[in-house]
Amino acid sequence: MSLQDDRRSIGQSNQDARRALGQANQDARRGLGKANQDARRKIGRDMIEQRTGKKQVDDINALLNPPRQNRTLQRQEPRGGLAGGVGVGVYTPPPASPGGGGVASPLTVQQIVYAEEPSYIATFDASGYFGMKMITRMIMVDAEGRQIIVEGFDKLDENGNPKPPENPNG
Repeated sequence: MSLQDDRRSIGQSNQDARRALGQANQDARRGLGKANQDARRKIGRDMIEQRTGKKQVDDINALLNPPRQNRTLQRQEPRGGLAGGVGVGVYTPPPASPGGGGVASPLTVQQIVYAEEPSYIATFDASGYFGMKMITRMIMVDAEGRQIIVEGFDKLDENGNPKPPENPNG
C-alpha cells in the first residue's frame, strides 16, 4: 500500500466517522427537541389544571360524596283493570240543523246611527284637528233576510282601539 492509498483510506474513514457523528448529533437534537416539546405541553396542561383546580375539586368531591350505587326497581306484576286491546266504536253524527250558523253574505247596510258630539282627531302632519262623528250603531241585513245590529263603537277611541275602563272611584 502506498502513502496515497493510506491517505485515501484515512480520509474515507474520517468522512464516515464525521457522517456517523453528524447523524448521531442530528438524532440527539431531534430527540431533545421532541422531549422539550413534550415537557412544554405537560407544563401547559399542569398550569391549566392548577389554575382551574378541577383535580382538587374532584378529589374533595370523591371524599365527601362517594358515587351513588344505582339501584334497580323491583318488578311488580300488573294488577287491576283490563289489558289493552282493540275495540270498535260507533260514531253518531249530530242531526243536521236547517240554515247552519253565521252570517250569509252579502251584507246590506240599512241604517247608521252617529254620535251627537264629534270626536276630534289630530291630523297626520300635526297641523291641527278635525271633527268627526263616530258611528254608535249600525243595522245590516244578510242575504237570508236576518237583521244584524252592531253596537259598541262608542267604546273605541279615535284610532279604533278599545278605550281603557273608567275609574269608578273618580
